[in-house]
Amino acid sequence: MKNKRLLFHFTFLIYFLCPISTWANQSIVGPVNQESLSKIKKLLDTPEEEIDFAHIKLTIDNIIDPTVNISRENIRLERIVKDIKKLGLETSMERKEALRRYLYEAGEWNNFKPFTYDFDDPNGTDIDNKLFKNYLTTKKGNCISMPFLFIALGQKLDLDVTASTAPNHVFVKYTDTDSGRTYNLETTSGAQTARDEWIREQLPMTDLAIKNKLYMQKLSRKKTAAIMLETLLDHYRKQNRHGQLIATANVLIEHYPESINTVIKVASAYNHLLKVHNVWQYHLPHEVPLQKRRVFTYLTTRINELHHYAESLGWRNPKHSIYKS
Repeated sequence: MKNKRLLFHFTFLIYFLCPISTWANQSIVGPVNQESLSKIKKLLDTPEEEIDFAHIKLTIDNIIDPTVNISRENIRLERIVKDIKKLGLETSMERKEALRRYLYEAGEWNNFKPFTYDFDDPNGTDIDNKLFKNYLTTKKGNCISMPFLFIALGQKLDLDVTASTAPNHVFVKYTDTDSGRTYNLETTSGAQTARDEWIREQLPMTDLAIKNKLYMQKLSRKKTAAIMLETLLDHYRKQNRHGQLIATANVLIEHYPESINTVIKVASAYNHLLKVHNVWQYHLPHEVPLQKRRVFTYLTTRINELHHYAESLGWRNPKHSIYKS
């Protein structure tokens, strides 16, 4: 029964994302660059065991900022990995701890300048601050760049690391392959371990959301890659490329149906399109001038249905939610 319910939710969601493919709807949301979309599809079509987090993250960074040299930035990552491998550590836990210290504790290995949380832009509102190029240079990160750098380096050190999510937040799930135990690592706090209860206390979420696997899951490599790609949605939003945003979100949802953050970003894009088409001030279809009524109905229907879909799975708006049930 549960699988049937989730299948229904997924089918419903695709129904509301796919209509962008028609010319009529592209005239409302904007054009789609199929070449750019193909790059995203190719990344996510990579077999699970072949997914390279560093390559995917740097490819995304290059799409956002074409001046990013993927080979050069990867060399910077490999230098860190080489320094840690020189220690000759054998166990998974030892390598994890060495990576944690290398990044977040001051020492000769990092010129006594550890990576720190950027309190001036903690959420990476400036997209450039989410790019590895800038994070490696400034050593100031956010809740996107920090976990993904740890994950990319961890994979190169043969650590079992992927992403996990909480409302508006990404953290690391690390599994000690020797003991089989999985830990939450909070990279915005020096990659210290964090209990599930503590995370839920800091970032409230409903039991229903967890039951439906929206949060707190140890994600697969492919779903981790999908979260990395969400930065592109923010990029397209700032460029007012709403058609590209929605089409890209459709691809992400195919590989990660529980990505509620992607759903909300799509709803937000539709909401912004109400302003683009100058119909945001209306509340009911009959109030809208006839020539714009179809646009208004199309957009508001999708906004309402996407929010309903999200709430049915346990998502709550952090701005005005008491997070019950």
